[in-house]
Amino acid sequence: MKTNNNINDSNNTNNKQQISNFFGDEFKSIIIGNPRVVVYQLLELISPIAFNHGVNFLAAVAVAWHERKSTTTNNNNNNNDNTDDKIINDKNCNNGFLSFGIKKILPEACINQQIIVDLVGAIRVMPIDTLIKTVNQVIKNPPIINGVKKNFSLQVSVLELLYVYIKQTNITAQSLVECWSALLGLLRDSLSTLSITTSTSSSNLTQLPAPAQFLLLAILNEYVQRCSMSSTTPSIMQEKKDIRDLQDITTKLVESCSTIAGACLEQTTWLRRNLAVREDVLMSPVSVSENKSTSSSLSSSTLPPPPPPLPPPLLTTTTITPPPNSAYSVQAQIVLAEILAPLLDIVYGAVDNKERVITLLTNLMYNITPYLRNHTIKNIPSFIACSQLISSLSGYQYTRKSWRKDVLDLLLDSSFFQMPVECISYWKIIVDNLMTHDTTTFRDLMNRISSSISQSSGISLFSSREQEYEQRAQLLKRLAFVILCSEQDQYHKYIPDIQERLADSLRLPQVIPTIQAQVFLCFRVLLIRMSPQHTTSLWPVIVSELVQVFLYIEQELGSGTDTEEFSRCSSSHIKLLSALDSSWTVNANNGLLLGHGHPHWLQLQLAAAKLLDLALLLPAHKLPQFQMYRWAFVGDVNNDKTKYSNNDIMLNHDFVPHILRIAKIMNKKFSSNQHSSQEKKILVPGKLILTTNKINSLEDLHYFFTVLSEKSNTDNRLDTPVNIMDLESVIEQDFLETMSLSSLSTS
Repeated sequence: MKTNNNINDSNNTNNKQQISNFFGDEFKSIIIGNPRVVVYQLLELISPIAFNHGVNFLAAVAVAWHERKSTTTNNNNNNNDNTDDKIINDKNCNNGFLSFGIKKILPEACINQQIIVDLVGAIRVMPIDTLIKTVNQVIKNPPIINGVKKNFSLQVSVLELLYVYIKQTNITAQSLVECWSALLGLLRDSLSTLSITTSTSSSNLTQLPAPAQFLLLAILNEYVQRCSMSSTTPSIMQEKKDIRDLQDITTKLVESCSTIAGACLEQTTWLRRNLAVREDVLMSPVSVSENKSTSSSLSSSTLPPPPPPLPPPLLTTTTITPPPNSAYSVQAQIVLAEILAPLLDIVYGAVDNKERVITLLTNLMYNITPYLRNHTIKNIPSFIACSQLISSLSGYQYTRKSWRKDVLDLLLDSSFFQMPVECISYWKIIVDNLMTHDTTTFRDLMNRISSSISQSSGISLFSSREQEYEQRAQLLKRLAFVILCSEQDQYHKYIPDIQERLADSLRLPQVIPTIQAQVFLCFRVLLIRMSPQHTTSLWPVIVSELVQVFLYIEQELGSGTDTEEFSRCSSSHIKLLSALDSSWTVNANNGLLLGHGHPHWLQLQLAAAKLLDLALLLPAHKLPQFQMYRWAFVGDVNNDKTKYSNNDIMLNHDFVPHILRIAKIMNKKFSSNQHSSQEKKILVPGKLILTTNKINSLEDLHYFFTVLSEKSNTDNRLDTPVNIMDLESVIEQDFLETMSLSSLSTS
């Protein structure tokens, strides 16, 4: 008897040590007596209730979980001014979602909720296996609860508690493996409840909300990740039956979330499966950011009402009923983007036959690709989430078969670059994986460019010459983007082919500004993605094209200056460059004289200025070949540019650099704005001067030419450390195009 008492005393001591940290020091002021004693007595009171009335006890805990979250959210927002800053600075958070008010989908316990998690974890009569079984009973037969909000969901709240419990509680890997049968029963019963409610109209059955389905997938993912990280268990499941059950339940949960993700889609034709986004049920980004509590987090355990339907353009009296779960489509896409790829990698990673996961992902792409084809402002949240999803999936080569065709079609689509800036990083990963996992894909892209060149050189009965030129410009832009997505010197062996495609694009009967602007963009990408020895053969073409564009700028600026000074200066200067065939600058058949101020020509002039800006900024060891041509644009480094300031000397000098000539003409033509331009001449070392992607007139480039005409400015840029990431971000902006308000405006 004495021995039993000693054992009980020992167990009590261990129990006290286990719960010694239940309350922190900040809560001691509200506890009467010793905190350890109070916690011990509290557990002695709760343990029999949890053991004999587990369903009601856990339901009460779920209500407390929800109430503590709802009462602390507002206080945290008011008291913690740095909360949003911490979330924004978190590397795991997506800035694109934050900009539209979608902070976090999966729940995170606040301080008061963490106490509930510690309380449940301290109840020894409710281990993880018993807890999962009790949660299953609560979901199947939820008890009646009074005094809560009307839109409160007990299923969501209790699943949130279980998710955070598995994620944060220190559970051994052996305990997790042993509770697999209980977890499998929870997942199966929940999905069977969902299938029953969708096939019957009985009002006695409680439908499992969409957030609860997200939490089921998140719980399975957390379980799989915790088991896989354990060093004691080499694999999650040892038995083939358990592995098959894990794959089956994973497939069903992913399909369930995929169906919710495609809730805003509709079939456009009845002959074949062709889905499109229903824009009338989408919430605009502005409304999403204004209603953060409606569309941001599942952790509130409150089901948001569906978004108000928008009337059709013509039938304003017709009421549109949004499809079921359309308010949760973006949340489903975000959940899949965050956890699907690592989950499938563990569940199907050890399987030799990957056809099952390919079938699963192929069906998923049916509900994801339509959102990526819709480039409207209303669809921005879905576009960002689906881009992140494809980006995470593309990192695994065995998934390539499911998304390769769709991604390639999206890349070649005319509206591909109509996307928010947050998606550029995702699509750089996607395109890089598209080209890297299969070496033939890049070759196919090069062949498409060649075929477009051969078609434009011949006679086509079904398309106009303007359409063919636009198609070639779009293909060159995609070639530049593919190279930008690659690693350093990844495509160096294709440099001869790339140079041939660029040269063929310049061998046209007339100058096409849209094509030449994309050639300049491709040149800029090659300068930062290729080593100097691989770009040696490109410089004669680059310099020749730059000189021709700058000659055209001089011609356009001087067209309204009919003075003897300009005529003498211009004619002598062009004669010195006769080897570059500059006759096209005054050829009226090319449409140049008629195209002054046209947006296409302005874009070409901006592209040429940006290319020169980059070449002058990069250190000499990065562009050693350019140093031989530098004098033609900004003069020799050893010469003083002030000798060109006098008009008489400028006329009598053998050669005047292009930048100085254009700056001189601009100073005369835009003399009224010269004072304001002088005030802005502040050059930041290591930074590009031109960061805009659009100009309205040549006067917008006055600042650029004026800054480079100063000798001190160009000298300060020599051998200045340059951040390549900053240069890439500026180039990325040049790929983006304006998004439309709706698909009707683009059709």
